[in-house]
Amino acid sequence: MVSAALPDLQVLVSLSRVFRLFSLCYTAEVAVI
Repeated sequence: MVSAALPDLQVLVSLSRVFRLFSLCYTAEVAVI
């Protein structure tokens, strides 16, 4: 059960990381403008 949920957790962490990076870039872009 844990091994089955592991890929989902990894995908969730990856998505969170991408979202954080996008949010950071967006904030920097707004700050520049």
